[in-house]
Amino acid sequence: MVRGRALPPADAVTVAAPAAPPASLARALDDLPNVSATDAAEVVERYASDYGGVVRRRPAVVAQARDAAGVAAVLRLAGRHGVPVVTSGAAHTQGGQALGTDAIVLDTRRLAGVEHVDPPTSERTGSFVAGAGTRWIDVLTTTMTQGAVPPVLTTHLGTTIGGTHSVGGVGHTSVVHGAQVDNCVALELVTAAGDVAWVSEHEQPSLFAHALAGLGRLGVITRVRHALVRPPDQVRVALYSYRDRHVLLDDVAALLAADGRRRHALHAVHSWSVHAHRGWLHLLSVTQPAAPGASPPSLGMLRGRPVQDRVAAFAAHVLEGREATSRDWRLGSGAPTVRPGVDVFATPEVSHDLGDTILTRLPDAIRGTTAVLTLFLDGARSGRPLLACPGAPEVHLLSVLPDAPVDTRVAVLDAVRHIAGAAASLGARRYLPGWHELDDAGWRAQIGGALPELARLKQAVDPAGILNPQLPVPGGVTRDS
Repeated sequence: MVRGRALPPADAVTVAAPAAPPASLARALDDLPNVSATDAAEVVERYASDYGGVVRRRPAVVAQARDAAGVAAVLRLAGRHGVPVVTSGAAHTQGGQALGTDAIVLDTRRLAGVEHVDPPTSERTGSFVAGAGTRWIDVLTTTMTQGAVPPVLTTHLGTTIGGTHSVGGVGHTSVVHGAQVDNCVALELVTAAGDVAWVSEHEQPSLFAHALAGLGRLGVITRVRHALVRPPDQVRVALYSYRDRHVLLDDVAALLAADGRRRHALHAVHSWSVHAHRGWLHLLSVTQPAAPGASPPSLGMLRGRPVQDRVAAFAAHVLEGREATSRDWRLGSGAPTVRPGVDVFATPEVSHDLGDTILTRLPDAIRGTTAVLTLFLDGARSGRPLLACPGAPEVHLLSVLPDAPVDTRVAVLDAVRHIAGAAASLGARRYLPGWHELDDAGWRAQIGGALPELARLKQAVDPAGILNPQLPVPGGVTRDS
């Protein structure tokens, strides 16, 4: 294992001309130690689309490695022959981020298992180490046996920890803890050259910072060390309904100001909007640590109609409904749908304006199958350079989540393009597990001030540009099409 080896200067990196690919790329990969690979048509076809269902790219080969050494072997072979490598976990993306035409798709789900749990104490946070292909539901059920949970869980626990660390990882508790990438302690990363290194705030800190939410451009995440906290024994779960989203957002702002973002006062806050027969209905969920029978007074300021107010054991609450969100979407049945979700980071002011655009722009035909989710982040904790959060104390993640029949594809895409354009015109940047059609100017705006350092790192660790070339670094390494 390489630990803390300095990166070479970008202008000192040379790239050898690639050799011709072997006659059977799948066989060459399958012959590598700790690697299995296939180009069987029925397998390759499963990796030609993602959860969004609107982008299609057919790979050449699907490979799986059992450890970091196997991943390194795959990348070295790919580099010798100039074959692009696209990393894929649960493929819960909606814009083709885990897809590559004629590429090697490296499925990381064999890199699974929680290896170590260091429970938190009253004096310090704990941590766990797990393979990048481990599902979050498996992390949760393992750590809960030791009285600990990750600070932030995303809404879909069937996603892999490597996948969410590559995009950011936002959830209901981000209002207190920021994103998952803000709670990462260290990553085991395999570069395109096949070097394996643990990176952290202390070992190659720039590579660590830009690998987080870096969309797999700088290396393949193979293991993760992530923080753990001790959850409350019980939580108060309160649900309110609103007819006016502006009132809901104003109430959230007042709630956060009143609680002063004290960790003991709030646990989770999120809202979602659904279209019913009387128009849009907006729901606000607030979860607080609670002793039996306690009623924290801060919720009295909320102007919504109370729908639910109960005290529950945390263990039961955190697992409630999680089975449905932990399933592999590829195993679903029923008519196929398209799900080009748009996710936007916004200041509260932009969230107000953009919400109006969303609620009025969605076509009637898909309003009933589209949810509009708003998550709230502590902007002071969300500091990773590629997460694209605005520099504000309070940050909203506004997500438009259609799940529409395939025959409405044109109308759905027209709507999400309009919403994405409106977000860009307001200066908002995207959260990128979602659908996108970013061009060079769009990528430059998305990456923002992190672009020079990202381009330098890309040149240093992947000079041939074989890793996830569908997710470019403008002005940096590019591959000939």
